[in-house]
Amino acid sequence: MSTFARRLGQAMNPAPPPEALAALAGDDDPRVRCAVAGNQSTDAAVVDCLAGDGKFAPVPPPAGPDPDLADLAAQAPPPTATALPADSAARHALAADPDTPPAVLTELAGEGVGWVREAVALNPNTLPETLTRLVGDIDPQVRKRVAFNPNADPDTLAALGHDTDPDVRGTVALNPNTPTRTLTRLAYDYDGAVRAFVADNPNTAPETTETLTRLAGDPHYAVRRRVADNPNTPTPALTRLAADIDAKVRVRVTANPRTPPATLAALAADPHDRIRTGVAGNPATPPAALLRLAADPNSTTRLAARRNPSTPPAGKSTAGLLAD
Repeated sequence: MSTFARRLGQAMNPAPPPEALAALAGDDDPRVRCAVAGNQSTDAAVVDCLAGDGKFAPVPPPAGPDPDLADLAAQAPPPTATALPADSAARHALAADPDTPPAVLTELAGEGVGWVREAVALNPNTLPETLTRLVGDIDPQVRKRVAFNPNADPDTLAALGHDTDPDVRGTVALNPNTPTRTLTRLAYDYDGAVRAFVADNPNTAPETTETLTRLAGDPHYAVRRRVADNPNTPTPALTRLAADIDAKVRVRVTANPRTPPATLAALAADPHDRIRTGVAGNPATPPAALLRLAADPNSTTRLAARRNPSTPPAGKSTAGLLAD
């Protein structure tokens, strides 16, 4: 984060050390000085100096209360908001700074410029209740960033799971905090990318195996590839995917830690070199299959079999001889 954004955030901090505000009152950037002047914690002597936009030099405190200032304070309404910088770029920098106080981020969530609200929605310091407020934002990019934020609570994510924008629903499907019930519903989404993200989510866990089993038969190859990657996919689904028409699905099956040895043995005869190489490198592959792969026509497959700790010594010798 830029030095300017950090200074601006300190100038707007509602509870800073007094000496910090006094130092920032002499900042070279007028936007920082303006924020100091608008901060309710700023000493009256500092505010008085900044009224003429002069750089502050510490002055001794007055001997007693200034009656004019007291009258003004009595007439002024209580402050309800922090003085935000007028420049939208400065507000964006403030909204993106992870050190910006949550109260300031909450105020910036009502910003009229979309890119500022996007930064608030993505900021890890934004409160869950502020993120919930942004669920109804008119800008789908803001809602998408809410769905990405790790502070978004399950109810917020569940609400965004009904969003009309598929990018927002897809981001919900990726968030590890998304509740299982929402992932189960999104597994039926009409958009293939959303279903693929459900298959990739670690919350699509063993207790929801029926979701992964169903997605293993999805018509979209990208969904089936993600299911083959997921370490929670049940073994019957992996066995089904081992016969998939898409070679990249089968490659992913060879790397899945839950793929059963019998399925790996069947894939050892696959016509695609990459798939046989994947089987040759999997320590769960049966020794008999590794012996065959040690004599494979493809040199990369033989090398993978030679390096596999489960390959019998005879297979390692064969692979080494063929490599020579």
